[in-house]
Amino acid sequence: MPIIEEAILDIFSKQYTMSKSIGIADMGCSSGPNTLLVISYLMDTIYNRCWDLGRASPEFLVFLNDLPGNDFNTIFRSLQGFYDELRETKGDGFEPYCFVAGLPGTFYGRLFPGQTLHFVHSSYSLHWLSQVPRGIEKSNKGNIYLAKSSQPTVVEAYLKQFQSDFGVFLRSRSAEVVRGGGMVLTLLGRESEDPCSKDCCYIWELLAVALRDMVLQGLIDEEKFESFNLPHYKPSPKELKSVIESEGSFIVNRLETFEVNWDGEEDNAEDNTTIDKFRSSNNIANCVRAAMESFLVTHFGEEIIDELFRRYREILADCSVSRNETIHLSLVVSLRRSAALDMVKHITIDTIIDLYMTTTPQSLSIADLGCSSGPNTLSVIREIVLAIDGTSRKISRPTPEFKVSLNDLPSNDFNSIFTGLPDFYKELMNGEGLISKGDHLISPSSSSPLVFIGGVPGSFYGRLFPSNSLHFIHSSNSLHWLSRVPPGLYDEEEGKSINKGNIYICQSSPAMVSKAYSLQFQEDFSVFLRSRSEELISDGRMVLIFLGRKGRDHNDRGNAFLWELFTRSMALLVSQGKVAEEKLDSYDVHFYAPSRDEIEDEVKKQGSFTIDQFEMFETERSVGKLDGGASYGTAVARAVRAIQESMIRHHFGDGIFIDNLFDVYAKLLDEEIAKEDIRPIPPGCLGFPFIGETLQFLSAANNSTNGFYDFVLTRRLKYGNCFKTNIFGETHVFMLSSTESAKAVLSGDFVNFRKRYIRSIAELIGEQSLLLCASQEQHRLIRNRLTPDLISTSSMSSFIRHFDESLTKTLPNWEQRGTVVVFQDAMKITFNAVCKMLVSIESTDELETLGKEVGEVCEAMLAFPLRLPGTRFYKGLKARKAIMKKLKKVIDQRRRRHIAEEEEEEEEHSVPQDLLQTLLDGSPSDNDPHMLTITDTQIQDNILTLIIAGQVTTASAMTWMVKYLDENQELQDTLRDQQTKLAQNKAPHPGSSAPLTLEDLNEMSHASKVVKETLRMASIVPWLPRVALKDCEIEGFKIEKGWIVNIDARSIHLDPTVYHDPSRFHPSRFYDDQSMPYSFLAFGTGGRTCLGINLAKAMLIVFLHRLITTYRWKVIDSDTNLEKRALFSRLRSGCPIRVTPVKP
Repeated sequence: MPIIEEAILDIFSKQYTMSKSIGIADMGCSSGPNTLLVISYLMDTIYNRCWDLGRASPEFLVFLNDLPGNDFNTIFRSLQGFYDELRETKGDGFEPYCFVAGLPGTFYGRLFPGQTLHFVHSSYSLHWLSQVPRGIEKSNKGNIYLAKSSQPTVVEAYLKQFQSDFGVFLRSRSAEVVRGGGMVLTLLGRESEDPCSKDCCYIWELLAVALRDMVLQGLIDEEKFESFNLPHYKPSPKELKSVIESEGSFIVNRLETFEVNWDGEEDNAEDNTTIDKFRSSNNIANCVRAAMESFLVTHFGEEIIDELFRRYREILADCSVSRNETIHLSLVVSLRRSAALDMVKHITIDTIIDLYMTTTPQSLSIADLGCSSGPNTLSVIREIVLAIDGTSRKISRPTPEFKVSLNDLPSNDFNSIFTGLPDFYKELMNGEGLISKGDHLISPSSSSPLVFIGGVPGSFYGRLFPSNSLHFIHSSNSLHWLSRVPPGLYDEEEGKSINKGNIYICQSSPAMVSKAYSLQFQEDFSVFLRSRSEELISDGRMVLIFLGRKGRDHNDRGNAFLWELFTRSMALLVSQGKVAEEKLDSYDVHFYAPSRDEIEDEVKKQGSFTIDQFEMFETERSVGKLDGGASYGTAVARAVRAIQESMIRHHFGDGIFIDNLFDVYAKLLDEEIAKEDIRPIPPGCLGFPFIGETLQFLSAANNSTNGFYDFVLTRRLKYGNCFKTNIFGETHVFMLSSTESAKAVLSGDFVNFRKRYIRSIAELIGEQSLLLCASQEQHRLIRNRLTPDLISTSSMSSFIRHFDESLTKTLPNWEQRGTVVVFQDAMKITFNAVCKMLVSIESTDELETLGKEVGEVCEAMLAFPLRLPGTRFYKGLKARKAIMKKLKKVIDQRRRRHIAEEEEEEEEHSVPQDLLQTLLDGSPSDNDPHMLTITDTQIQDNILTLIIAGQVTTASAMTWMVKYLDENQELQDTLRDQQTKLAQNKAPHPGSSAPLTLEDLNEMSHASKVVKETLRMASIVPWLPRVALKDCEIEGFKIEKGWIVNIDARSIHLDPTVYHDPSRFHPSRFYDDQSMPYSFLAFGTGGRTCLGINLAKAMLIVFLHRLITTYRWKVIDSDTNLEKRALFSRLRSGCPIRVTPVKP
């Protein structure tokens, strides 16, 4: 929970260290065992900080909020245990200082008095909407949420409902949270900008499949089904930020993403996992049922629920839902109420409420001067309308009409404002007591229009409105722009600028420059005040916000310094000959940052207004990356460009290197603000001492539909394509890899780098495994002993024959089974084949027991390495111990039997001839005097490694291959024709089937390309970890000795600069294979290339041949989400299919 800790400490340490009480609300608290977990964590964090400061802990006012239907009884019964734990950990006197209350009600509206809360937390609640979007009942036929078939109007309706609801939530909290307070909100989201992408919709599509099946069988009324839609929306980070920025009450401190898995399992990257698909589907179904049952019961009735989820569970199991389809992106945003923004907002609202209470007009005329046309254009108007409407209700008066005039220069984009007005009216209506009529708002008690908005083009340095026509004027960040460049900057007698080489007031500017700017401001501001005094009613008010400076010095490191840096950027273009010097000398900005004295003097001099309140505050500057990836310099440069570009082009001509100018400006800004060099090490967070970010890593691996890949994506969003972190006590560097970075790392095995897995994996597969060999000598020894029997022609031929026989016995049974989950069957087929080849295990009971134990080892690979009974890691270690014991027993039996046979000089050996026996028989020979006998431990660790690697990766690839071919029917038919012809040519007589040979596989060119393309697209092994053996540099970053660098194979496989149209399944791309080195990493590369590469390819081609010549198939669950707790990328659905025999 680092983001929560960071947020609460920031609030407490900066503003409320001496507070006697802290108000905390958990919104959408639910009533499960974890309800009080975050509250406990927050209290611990503040308590420990107070302990460090030597101060007493504040009282905690804790509010648990959820809808009235929540089980608050369960929460309240658990409070005594919560208090008991507090007494045990903090002392007997701690309990009275924590007060917990339940607060029923929707958070889409006010829940607390103003300025009550210091911190708000909400976890997995805000993706639930206040209602199903209106008007989609008849336009989303066949769906219960967004899907690829959803009409654009439905997609738009969902987005608008989210924007409206989340806007109401933010506005409500802005009133309840103290200044400087904050929120941490976690909600389901999506990575893609497409709201209908599978990564956020597939789980619901499967639920719709189950409902449709029940409709077809008459168990559910079709009309009821068609009228059911989920009140649910998963925003993208961009959409979330847009609402926050538009609402304007909060500043985004951090916005991160991670992945959450419906299943609660893991999806691993380099080792193999056997997951019980039925248990997985049960987990998913239970999770969805917990979230959805109340909605379903309300709409369909309680009697269908058990049957619905039984079917849903079966569909999930049949589909073996993939990682991309059930590992859903989670968005975590840390928000803070800026004291500065709060001050501006409260001054504005307090001023207009005071005006309204004083005059109580039937209509309020409001003008926003310099309104611009961005996302916040209407935010102040919305706040004013809501504030006055609320005030009217309190004093039992009818809400007045609002006549709103939006003013800016004629070049402003008024069209953009006007096209957004209907949505603005609807947003005001939502949840605030107002209702809409056409494109206007009306109050419930009146049919007359309430809000009228119009545009007024023109300069505010002059009259814009009739006399005495306005009640209130607002202007934000506009009055620092002058009506013109001060004419006093040009010496007409000399015919040149007096501010040569500068575009604003700089250190080198003569005193006459600052005087000229000051006089122009006085002139403009006086005209402004005089014009407004005629337009406002006698008791009218204004709130004006503009940039200024602290004191008399024009050359502080404030606004003037920003323009000085811009001058330097211009001067650089002059030095490069890109801009004429005389053009720069004759250019000046029409900007002025006045001091407080200047403003007060001019107001007093003009005489029409008195100052009720004058506040000054500083805006924050950030060093490094801001949210969204842009630096502070880039953000400022963009803002200046938006204002200045048209004037720069007008003065310098369209030929000016405008992009170059603002790039240089951004760089100078960053350099000056940072005042230090950027470290040549990857950015990132190493988390807590010892633990690092291990808990976040495991949380993503266990709870996200993209597994630990979401852990990576979250940090990429924050730090960029390369970042560092700490997992299990070791520093890891993750990078969005290129072929160059892959070459730099992977070609340096045993020189600069060595393979290294996280600690839990190492302990489970064994330190003597080929995957973990510490030295090059040990790796070479084991690899040389394993290689001959794995890749020799005789070994391959024998394995292909046995595997083909197994398939020809298994596949015919698929026709009678109705639905076949490819991954489940592939796991059994590959496991049996690998066990037979390695240790000659064929007994059904032995295979079942061993398979269960291997599965437990795999499930523990991404578990926290706690050796406590009941934990996954403990179970995995226990299973490993049982496997090692079995293998040791077999080894001892083989040795005794071999000795007995030698003593009896039997000619026919009963000892099986498999890889284990080959390793036991190995000894130095004349042909290879370097061959050394390997130890029993090395044999055991590597047998286990080969079982895991040979089963899950191959079964996963088979699953993906079936899916890709189902999505490419034309390709499937072409391949079927080719494979059928080959089979017919081999058959001894029509209708028969000949066994496959190694030579046959070598002729299956197109099938082998299908296999290779499958492995590229699926990236079953997405990460290749290497530990740095010495300091080095990669992608411009310094990598220190001992750091683990993770090469992202997936990013290379899907890189459009490496593969044309990389998201398209196109096996023919490999016919003319001119791909770059290190562009295909499915089996690793170099000295660490997967030892079983040929066996895996053989199994995949044999499987493909037998399947495609036996059946046509249809995938009945297109879910592409990935499985949790799996090191290798595999479909969570398992790819359920229905098959029909191929007709001769």
